[in-house]
Amino acid sequence: MEKVTAAVVERNGLVLLARRRKNKKGGGKLEFPGGKIWPEETPEEGLRRELREELGVEAEIREFLGTWKRPEIEPGIELLVYRVHIPETPLALRDHEEILWVSPQNFPWSELLPLDSEVARFLCEKTSYGKDGEK
Repeated sequence: MEKVTAAVVERNGLVLLARRRKNKKGGGKLEFPGGKIWPEETPEEGLRRELREELGVEAEIREFLGTWKRPEIEPGIELLVYRVHIPETPLALRDHEEILWVSPQNFPWSELLPLDSEVARFLCEKTSYGKDGEK
């Protein structure tokens, strides 16, 4: 099973999503940014590297949120999800077409990759957001 990481980045009651480039698997769909872990890396090191490569930022890993799996697809995916803080600087679009900040009450469900949709549901169930989207 392939291990990959994802970052939940929250700012001012909004959550960061990134749209995959059309020429990639799952192209055009939204995801929490992250990526594959190299064999010599810890998941946290891999996530920091991926965020540096994809968004051009240095990330601070804050909290492990859980693991989501899709064993039915080849080679199988194990997604390790972390709450992450990134600096308030402009984000680079190196691996994505678009960066979105969305309210958890308005997740674009039909546009999310399947595992990312499960993570978004978890966030909505486990986090209490106020009427205005603030935590």
